Amino acid sequence: MKQYMKYQALLKLYPEDVTGPGTALGPTPRRMVLRATDSVSHRCQFFSALVNSDEGPIRQGDSEVVATLRIAGDDIGDYFKVGEHFEVWMGDEVGRGVITRRLFI
Repeated sequence: MKQYMKYQALLKLYPEDVTGPGTALGPTPRRMVLRATDSVSHRCQFFSALVNSDEGPIRQGDSEVVATLRIAGDDIGDYFKVGEHFEVWMGDEVGRGVITRRLFI
C-alpha cells in the first residue's frame, strides 16, 4: 500500500562541476528521486519525493541546509529513520542527505 510521509533532513547538493547545472532548490517543492538503504536488509530502493528548502534558495555546492521531504512509496518507514542517510537523484546522483526528524501532519 502506497504511503506518504514527511521528514526534515540536512541536504547537500553536489557542485555543478560534478552534476551539471539545474539542481537549485527553493521554498517551492520540487519533485526528486531519493535512494535509500534499509538498515536491516541492506536493500536499496528509490522513492519519489517533493523536496523544498526551509532556509530559502539553495544552489549546488552550498553548505548543508534544512529541507522538507514529502516521500511517497511502500515501506517508507523501513528506509527513512532519524540518522539514516540517502542520496538525491535527478537522472544521476546530485546530492546526499541525512534524516533529522519525522514531521507529523
